[in-house]
Amino acid sequence: MEPPSEHEWASIAEHTRASNCAGGLIRLPPYPMMLAVRSIVGSIEAVTASHTLVRWAPTTAWQAWLFTSHALAFVECIYPEPNYDYDEDNGRRTQTDAFDKPLDPDSFQAWVRPTTTVSKFGIGAAHYVRKNRPFREPSTEYYPTSIDLVFSDGTSTAIGLDGRLDHQDKRERWERFCNAARHSVIATIRLP
Repeated sequence: MEPPSEHEWASIAEHTRASNCAGGLIRLPPYPMMLAVRSIVGSIEAVTASHTLVRWAPTTAWQAWLFTSHALAFVECIYPEPNYDYDEDNGRRTQTDAFDKPLDPDSFQAWVRPTTTVSKFGIGAAHYVRKNRPFREPSTEYYPTSIDLVFSDGTSTAIGLDGRLDHQDKRERWERFCNAARHSVIATIRLP
């Protein structure tokens, strides 16, 4: 496989940046996970919606869910050290005098399932959108904070936020992802 072009790198970064970092802070996964995402979806340009989470300690766990028009892909890499991201990985790969070598994940899993096998879409929890409102005026905008997808073979995947959507870009990205999940089920329903 050829190295990603500059345009592909920008798309990979857009779809793999962690959603659960504060504000507009952008944190990207290590290089091997970014390439795994590209490999499993075939072409990063095929991705219509994505959601990526990171857990920083005691180990670093990266998870990405990606929808294409016909599939849901999942990639998870767990690294043995805390706070292992693209910047740390890239520094270890490119600096000739780097103290530490790049890490391989201790745990790696990746799968792709056709969206036609999604048999159920559920919302596990919801939260209101924080905006400045007049005193005691209730919020009318909510978003799901946890969704569940069940496949026709009975397996399932739970996808959550792990934090608040404290930035407009995050809300829009999560909304695109939830819409893609919902449409994957609607597309498989056959009405009499």
